[in-house]
Amino acid sequence: MSTDPSTWNEAIQSWYNEVSNYKYGVGSVNGGVIGHYTQVVWYRSNNIGCAVAFCPNSSYKYFYICHYCPPGNYQYEYPYKAGPSCGDCPNACDDRLCTNPCPYINQYSNCPSLRQEYGCSNAQVQSWCLASCNCTNEII
Repeated sequence: MSTDPSTWNEAIQSWYNEVSNYKYGVGSVNGGVIGHYTQVVWYRSNNIGCAVAFCPNSSYKYFYICHYCPPGNYQYEYPYKAGPSCGDCPNACDDRLCTNPCPYINQYSNCPSLRQEYGCSNAQVQSWCLASCNCTNEII
């Protein structure tokens, strides 16, 4: 939201600037907002659509929004894995970012542990944990 028009660089930078409120492994360090930052840097989101709406009768006249696919900001998950850039994808790396997303999506956030405990031969795990069962070298 903004009272004045902004460039997309300014809008996205303002979301990224929430990094000052964030500590990896902890979350918000000062009670500040971090959700925009964590979504902008979410490791799996690789398709993004953005739009701006002008609302002349509102105190905030400009509304900037982005839709991320696949989405991120899952509770109890980290927005990225700590470590060196492309540490998990040395053969699929561009500009220090992994470029090998898994085409499947897990329906549950605990699919990695379900796969480990029950295996992908379990009908429920196989149905609901497609990414964990089908992607061994891709970003899940």
